[in-house]
Amino acid sequence: MKIITLLFAIAVLISCNETTEIKETNNDLKTDVSIKKDTKVSEANNILKQQGDYTALFNREARDCGFINPALLAEALEITTDRITKDNRACNFNVAYANGDKTRFYFKVEPWKNKGILKSIESSKKNREIFGKDSKLSQYKISETGDTYLSMHQNRMIRILNETSDTAIIVIYNVEMDPNDTDYAKKDLLKDIAREQAYSIANFLLNTYKK
Repeated sequence: MKIITLLFAIAVLISCNETTEIKETNNDLKTDVSIKKDTKVSEANNILKQQGDYTALFNREARDCGFINPALLAEALEITTDRITKDNRACNFNVAYANGDKTRFYFKVEPWKNKGILKSIESSKKNREIFGKDSKLSQYKISETGDTYLSMHQNRMIRILNETSDTAIIVIYNVEMDPNDTDYAKKDLLKDIAREQAYSIANFLLNTYKK
């Protein structure tokens, strides 16, 4: 009888230990899942750390491109002002070359609201995954200030997108060649140069108006 009682006690003890181990294992799994969820939330909410206040640049009405003029554009491109002419349209500037070619820069202010800005940034990130970081269809760079996205679209515009802003500043560029010049490789090269100039303009504006 004593042997049977002893065996029963041992069985109960083993059963309790197994239950404890199962609970501990479940707790470990719950903890692991919780950590992974917290990491995902952290990554999803990650935004660029702001390095300054850009109210002077972004806080404006549509069509208000008072942030740019021939002198500032010349400084951004490191050229002389005599190479820049301003069109009748307030936000339209032409940069002339000695051979007669020119690049037109047109500036737009788009009140997209913050939700629209964030959506555009996410689209730029997804496009990078699809097309690659150097695609001429869509690409983006982080600004020299380290807190703003410079999103290129279809090799014709750079969008200045700050995650805390409700407004996008857009630099549109267009290359104009002699109508009789059919050198398409040359036009592609000029568009690539214009794109890099637009990036330079975007960085210049952020550095100039940062407080």
